[in-house]
Amino acid sequence: MAQATVYLDTEGGAGFGNNPGSFLWNTSFSAVWTTDSSGNSSTVAWSNGTPANNAILGNGASVGASTAFLGGNISVGTIAVVNGTWTLELNGNTLTFDSAANSNLDASISGSGSVVKTGTGTMVVTTSSNYSGGTTISGGALRFIAANANIGPTTINSGGSLQIGASATLSASTNLTLAGGSLALTGAFNQTFSTALAMSAGSTIDFGSGFGASALAFGDSSGQTWTGTLLVTNFNTAGGDTLRFGSTNNALTGTQLSAISFDGIGAQIDSSGFVTPVPEPEIYALLLGGVALAVFGYRRRNLAATGAMSC
Repeated sequence: MAQATVYLDTEGGAGFGNNPGSFLWNTSFSAVWTTDSSGNSSTVAWSNGTPANNAILGNGASVGASTAFLGGNISVGTIAVVNGTWTLELNGNTLTFDSAANSNLDASISGSGSVVKTGTGTMVVTTSSNYSGGTTISGGALRFIAANANIGPTTINSGGSLQIGASATLSASTNLTLAGGSLALTGAFNQTFSTALAMSAGSTIDFGSGFGASALAFGDSSGQTWTGTLLVTNFNTAGGDTLRFGSTNNALTGTQLSAISFDGIGAQIDSSGFVTPVPEPEIYALLLGGVALAVFGYRRRNLAATGAMSC
């Protein structure tokens, strides 16, 4: 079945009127969608097809705030907002974004339900979000660009990426599990989690290639059992990037520390919980060489001074 773009039409095929204020989004009773961009054709109920349909909200004249209340689990490709200020109220259900296309979601997500990201595209959530049922990313990328997003317990599976950066932050109490995917920081970024980092499969933290230093901190994670390798990429120590666990050198176990790789270089943790790459052997050699040269120069100066005195 081909992917379709459908338009919200609460006027029942009589053209698009004002935005509805609220409507129930389900697959059973609400025949409020049309493929006619003018809104002058018959309406149908939503279908969670494969591939998922793309939804257009706010086709009529804007009358202010509107809410889409999920009346069941909904699978959608992309959601575009034309008019009005929209909230997607999960209402205890699951909203799945499944698309290969990149898109922006200009609507708030709220409620007790959950969000799932599949498909290879990137979904950028541009407004504030506050939902408690959790987030699962199994394909493409889910990016939040509003501050202090509350997205519940979050799992990033293989093939998925959670992107946060610049002024965007997640709630400090977010429970994050890396399960084969990646946590990607975009631009200068500062995020402190009060929670431990869980890892159930080899995963990645990407500090990105943007300008400015990024700081990422987790709580004491020594009580977690990690599986696989945690690859840290684009970490710029000289540029001021920091990665921290807890506030002591006991915030990670020895096994966890040995699982961290800075682009192939091992990790060390200091007494304040900051984790950095272990200096490579050639750096040690350069340091030792510098010390040796300093000692040699000092001895030469002393010998020269002794010879001058004996004359």
